[in-house]
Amino acid sequence: MVIIGLSTHGMIDKFSSRLDERGIVVDATRLRYLAILVLASIYLSGMGSAAVFGTDFGNLDVEMVSIPDKDHQLSGVLYRPIDATQENPLPAVVLVHGISGSKQMVCGIALELGRHGFVALAVDLV
Repeated sequence: MVIIGLSTHGMIDKFSSRLDERGIVVDATRLRYLAILVLASIYLSGMGSAAVFGTDFGNLDVEMVSIPDKDHQLSGVLYRPIDATQENPLPAVVLVHGISGSKQMVCGIALELGRHGFVALAVDLV
């Protein structure tokens, strides 16, 4: 449905509208705002889900670490199960990427190792 109106300058304006299933005219601007609201809520819920899944529902402590080297600092991500303590040591694995990679390439593997009871460190050598 197209509604035609007369503007203050005497020109004819077109306002696009739509009818919903009940026959009510819905403004296109409201539809845009609704679409933006829906997309933003999907985006935010995805971020929340990633945070929950990335720590194995709170069973992993994930932290960025910095390892001093002679000339510079190495960075890494440490995945430590929360039950890994000095009284309850768990096996550890150090993951290092290949020549043209970064720590993000092995973080998925480190996450899975952490979920299975290993302390895993993904190191970035770049």
